[in-house]
Amino acid sequence: MADQKSVHSKRSILLGVGVLFHLIYLWSIFDIYFVSPLVHGMDQHKSTASAPAKRLFLIVGDGQRADKTLGKIYHPRTKKEEYLAPYLRSIILNEGTYGLSHTRMPTESRPGHVAMIAGFYEDVSAVTKGWKENPVDFDSVFNQSTHTYSFGSPDILPMFAQGATEGKIDTWMYGNEFEDFTSSSIELDKFVFNHFYQLLENSTTNAQLDEEIRQDGNVFFLHLLGTDTSGHSYRPYSAEYYDNIQYTDAEISKLVEKVHEFFGDEETAFVFTADHGMSDFGSHGDGHPNNTRTPLICWGKGCNKPVKIDPSSNDFLRDKFESDDMANWDLDDVKRNDVKQADIASLMSYLIGTNYPMNSVGELPMAFIDDVESNKVKGLYYNSLTLLEQYIVKLHEVKDNQFNFKGFSKFEDKSVESYKANIEKVIKLMDVNTELESEAVLLIEEFNSVILEGLDYLQKYNWLMIRTIVTFGFIGWIVYSFTIFLQMFIIPHEKLFRYEGMHLVRKFFFISFTSVMLYIFQYENLPLKYYFYLLFPIFFWYNIFKYKTDLVKGFNIFFKGLSNIWKVLIFFGIVVFFESIAVGFENREVL
Repeated sequence: MADQKSVHSKRSILLGVGVLFHLIYLWSIFDIYFVSPLVHGMDQHKSTASAPAKRLFLIVGDGQRADKTLGKIYHPRTKKEEYLAPYLRSIILNEGTYGLSHTRMPTESRPGHVAMIAGFYEDVSAVTKGWKENPVDFDSVFNQSTHTYSFGSPDILPMFAQGATEGKIDTWMYGNEFEDFTSSSIELDKFVFNHFYQLLENSTTNAQLDEEIRQDGNVFFLHLLGTDTSGHSYRPYSAEYYDNIQYTDAEISKLVEKVHEFFGDEETAFVFTADHGMSDFGSHGDGHPNNTRTPLICWGKGCNKPVKIDPSSNDFLRDKFESDDMANWDLDDVKRNDVKQADIASLMSYLIGTNYPMNSVGELPMAFIDDVESNKVKGLYYNSLTLLEQYIVKLHEVKDNQFNFKGFSKFEDKSVESYKANIEKVIKLMDVNTELESEAVLLIEEFNSVILEGLDYLQKYNWLMIRTIVTFGFIGWIVYSFTIFLQMFIIPHEKLFRYEGMHLVRKFFFISFTSVMLYIFQYENLPLKYYFYLLFPIFFWYNIFKYKTDLVKGFNIFFKGLSNIWKVLIFFGIVVFFESIAVGFENREVL
């Protein structure tokens, strides 16, 4: 084995290189998986030329589970089985359209509200802000509205005012001290309703405020944190949680009546939903169905009436999980329309006739809308054009900095112009043949799907290169450190390889490869840290080839007495073990 001085020297080098390598490569995770998908500079598209509703109320029951909202529940206080939200239930049965809104992880308040109001899912770069705020400004339904009046938590309301047009969004918030988990959570929601009613009252003595409140295209946002607070404190099967749902349901009933009375019409659209659900443990954040399934109810002007169906034709009842979940809803004969959470932004935009939010990836849920079918089809197409704007900006952003750009295959096979021409042709023909409406919808939905795939392709365009570099870096580190270990402790000192210079061909290969990669990095204007990602695999593999004689010799000594089959099995077992850990992050049953 090597002498003590040599061992100390190699150990110091290994420790220094290892610490530096892992610190720098830790950041590569952020450059691969946590890069913001948001782009700016897009043209906007109006959802519809004729808004179905004059104004919109968005009511969000924070942390309110779908099954608790829709089902018959045993209440521990009353000792009875009852529907906790009888008013909302009456809306589903008689006046509006309902379904479930499916959220994405992380099932937290900020990303949930961003999805439903701005139309895009978690900006992964927010990890650098501790998931507390979006580091990149974004557009929203509130910013596109004529004016938005928002009431609720200081954790939610300010983020929509940040980056919005100045003076566009007003907020009424309680102090952070109100979010006291030891006090009644109903007080939080009472604040919201009382301050909204106070706003209406103030307008009776303020002509300018009265005129502003009555403008078409206004949004009123009521953020009800009570259910989330009581769920965390007492769990979502507690009397406190159920009481909070009952309270908000009763208050929504009063609110609708007062809104109709104040405005003197029935031109208001109402949307009730939740940002996320809650587990039985009183937590949320992961992808459990109790966290990702939230209620969505739309009623009022511009919202479709319930569609009654034969329970035997209810597709959800064919799924065992859905059938079990709906068992105590007693809504088998009412058509249920599920959406992705980001679709709610497109729905709200259409109801009041605003531009779709620039960063929205939601798709217009036509089943919720009561309007002329041709208008809805056009609204869906304008939705596609909003998605397309993002694709075009992202395309130029990626393409302009690529050494050898490869376009998205589906748009290579069928161009954007071809998709648009086909859709616009069918839309024109709809005026004389309404039977073409369903064909137009199918074409637009296909177009939407391809655009979203294209956006994902562009977002991950550089993944192959950076992940390959990082992979070779980690493999190189493993082999390099194993080689040092063999030199220090396994191979006798007198048998160590005496380096006398690398073969000319290998030296030429490393110099050429490094030069080419540096040129590509410079051409693509990649940040400085990418050069460090490249430096380590080059250093590791240079030294591996430099001391490959020691690697082979030490390997044979280390595994002396084992057959080649056993060596292969040991290697294979190690790979399977670590791959199982990696796969287990997404498929927990592997663990």
